[in-house]
Amino acid sequence: MKIDLLLDIAQAASDTTAPRLPLLERLLARGDPAPIEADTMTTALLALFGLARQAAPLAALTLLGEGLDPGDAYWLRADPICLQATSTRIVFAPLPPGDLSAGEARSLARALAAHLAALGHTLIVAHPRRWYLRCASARELDTSPAPTTRRVLLEDELPAGPDGPYWRRIMTEAQMLLHELDVNHAREAAGRLPANAIWLWGGGQVTQPHSPPYDAVYSDDPLALGLARWSGATALALPTNAADSIRGMNARAAVLIAPSGSSDPAATLSRWVEPLAAALANGRLESLRLLLLRPGRGVGRYLTRTHVRRWWRRSRPWFEYA
Repeated sequence: MKIDLLLDIAQAASDTTAPRLPLLERLLARGDPAPIEADTMTTALLALFGLARQAAPLAALTLLGEGLDPGDAYWLRADPICLQATSTRIVFAPLPPGDLSAGEARSLARALAAHLAALGHTLIVAHPRRWYLRCASARELDTSPAPTTRRVLLEDELPAGPDGPYWRRIMTEAQMLLHELDVNHAREAAGRLPANAIWLWGGGQVTQPHSPPYDAVYSDDPLALGLARWSGATALALPTNAADSIRGMNARAAVLIAPSGSSDPAATLSRWVEPLAAALANGRLESLRLLLLRPGRGVGRYLTRTHVRRWWRRSRPWFEYA
């Protein structure tokens, strides 16, 4: 059995107090380089499944990961965001994780659904923070994911291409509809950001898949689960007990995507690396590929039992790779 472990260590880049992880550091030192041309979870997942970032129908794939069938329609993500106007600029402000409740999302979406339906589009709220728009027809559109931090919104980040003006107008109309809703007035009165706009991105239609690179995908990430279902692999929730799950695996090849954004990245790393290293040492695993995502470029290491015996290779702190 071969396993790839995908880990996001970007948060460790600014953590000067992170504890040392001797086992992970030995594996990183003793493995062979396994280049990964990616620095975010999205680009890494697409690379693993042989998809180019610009051509990937991210909205349709994540919808598939939510357990809904995108069919052959053209889909866009229409995620709720906050836009704040100054006298000369528009400032983008991401909503804090978990800040938008399911009830608030439904209230906001109801205000948009009728307007969008009149234009031939269908709005679906699969998650309070993940909204989807089934478009009336395929679109010639270039989009970008929403910024991840509060900052001035740049013109070239808005939908572009032949159909860009149409969708920028949709975004403006949505902002006008959402701005005056009671739910947003209540949020502002409570000192919270209003969800007064939508961000359109990730457009496309699912196509015929390539040969699946994995038999099984273990993740809580909707894009990872969508890629699994699209490719024909088994999509499974990330197990709570890594050791038991590894013992029960019967896949020829599998990928584990550890959750990102952990408040304790060192604990997350230990939780996954230790049982995988044990499985490699006892022969349960034929090979292990560690794929660590960091700002700029990912770090990859390929390991077999033979690699683990390279005791002469010096280790260095794992967080230095970030």
